[in-house]
Amino acid sequence: MGDQEQAKEQYKRFMRGEKLTYTDRTKIVQYDQKATTFDKMDMRINALTELKVFEDLNTQEHIEKWEATQCDEAIINSLAEKEYYQLARNEKPENLIKNEAREEEVILEL
Repeated sequence: MGDQEQAKEQYKRFMRGEKLTYTDRTKIVQYDQKATTFDKMDMRINALTELKVFEDLNTQEHIEKWEATQCDEAIINSLAEKEYYQLARNEKPENLIKNEAREEEVILEL
C-alpha cells in the first residue's frame, strides 16, 4: 500500500472518530510533508467521499470545507494543522495497544 493509501486509510479512521496511535497519525503527517497542496486536499476529499458513499457517514460539511479552500496553500495548511492538533489531543497510547496484544496472547494460551 502506497503512502497516499496509508494516509487515506488513517484519515478515514480519524474521521470515523477512532483514536489513532502516534504511529498511525504519523502516516498522515508524513504524507502531507511530501504531498503537493492539491494532493493534501484531494486525499482528504477522496477519503471523505468514500466514507459518505460506502459507509453512509455524513461528511458533506467536511467535503465542502476542503473544496472551499480552492487549493489555497495557506488555508489547506491551516486546516491540516488543526487536524494534527485534534489527532495529537486524542492520541491512543502505543503501550495500551501492546498491553492489549499481550493480554490477547495470554488468553489464547489458556
